Amino acid sequence: MACKARTDRGLLMKKDATGKPRWYDRAWHLGKAWRFGSFHTKTAAQGHEPARKLRDRLPTRMTPAQLADAQRLAGEWKPKQHVTAGQRTETPMRGATMMLAAVVVLVAAPACTDFKAGEEAIDRGDYATALKEWRALAEQGDALAQFNLGVMHAKGRGVPQDDREAVRWYRLAAAQGHARAQFGLGIMYENGRGVPEDDKQAVRWYRRAAAQGHASAQYNLGLMYAQGRGVPQDDKEAVRWYRRAAAQGHASAQNNLGLMHAQGRGVPQDDKQAVRWYRRAAAQGHASAQNNLGGMHAKGRGVPQDDKEAVRWHRLAATQGHAEAQHNLGGMYDQGRGVPQDDKEAVHWYRLAAEQGAASAQINLGFTYVTGSGVQQDYVQAYLWFNLAATEGNEIARKIRDSLTKKMTPAQLADAQRFAREWKPRK
Repeated sequence: MACKARTDRGLLMKKDATGKPRWYDRAWHLGKAWRFGSFHTKTAAQGHEPARKLRDRLPTRMTPAQLADAQRLAGEWKPKQHVTAGQRTETPMRGATMMLAAVVVLVAAPACTDFKAGEEAIDRGDYATALKEWRALAEQGDALAQFNLGVMHAKGRGVPQDDREAVRWYRLAAAQGHARAQFGLGIMYENGRGVPEDDKQAVRWYRRAAAQGHASAQYNLGLMYAQGRGVPQDDKEAVRWYRRAAAQGHASAQNNLGLMHAQGRGVPQDDKQAVRWYRRAAAQGHASAQNNLGGMHAKGRGVPQDDKEAVRWHRLAATQGHAEAQHNLGGMYDQGRGVPQDDKEAVHWYRLAAEQGAASAQINLGFTYVTGSGVQQDYVQAYLWFNLAATEGNEIARKIRDSLTKKMTPAQLADAQRFAREWKPRK
């Protein structure tokens, strides 16, 4: 019995920039390659080229004892057939091809069946059954099952959430070269989950996954170089890794590559290249890239100046909850750029950004309450928003807040200070 190609299910992991889970197909498993096959013995016997190629790879992944057993089984194997007078028999299988087919029949089917049962359980939302099926495989050394157990423990799917146990399973899979497990282990080290926070270890595991072409690991490695975390700060190295991830369509890498071009970090300053990469990420729905592209249109950098295009891109990002884009869209309404001037719309967008903790939006919202633009004049509300921005270290907000106290009664000031103490940013 042959089994279908194994699937590295992205269902349990983070979604990509478009919000769609990523799925990764696997035809065999590092360190357990002798278990896997995706073709029938009859097909292999007829000179099937994929069978020959996979067969030739297997000996490098097998111990001498396993190879000897497989060759012995292949030599002893005979096809079942009924031949009557006048019928021609099938062409006999040659030893090396028979070796792979025999291993597939004798070993692959149970493992694939168990893994498929786990996948089907995940599709039903039955994490307990998936855990049962995959744990047995993981304890036998199956890297894909080990990785999936790591994800389940990290997210508390079918088991109590347990970062240490997640790290244990990620590490076992990562040691076998599983790229997504290496990436997951890097995340755990970077965030101090289940292990002490350690940027150098995070970089180590990101680098291993990145070398295998894992786009998110390449992007994270670029971030580490850009920020000088776990490695010496190096914009050129950051650009190199961003570029590799961006070439695979990684939206955040495309956005950051645009930023590097816009700021001239690690590459010559080039607004047209910045726009090029922002546009690619924005087309995938990346909110920061949409906001950045709006800013380029508003300022005429790398593109003709166009307020209507600026509004369009800011709005796309703002409706996704991007605080800076909400503030920028509020500014466009405040100034009547690309849209009819509208104080109430300006207040609406300033408020959405301010409630997320954006200091610039809090300042502008405070001004609307001082002047009564789009809202009723209210010094208590004005003080609240200026005070919130001031506590983030904004000196302008602090000065305006302090000047407001001269216009407020003791009761108004007490109310404003109480509101500020009770305020919490909206998530």
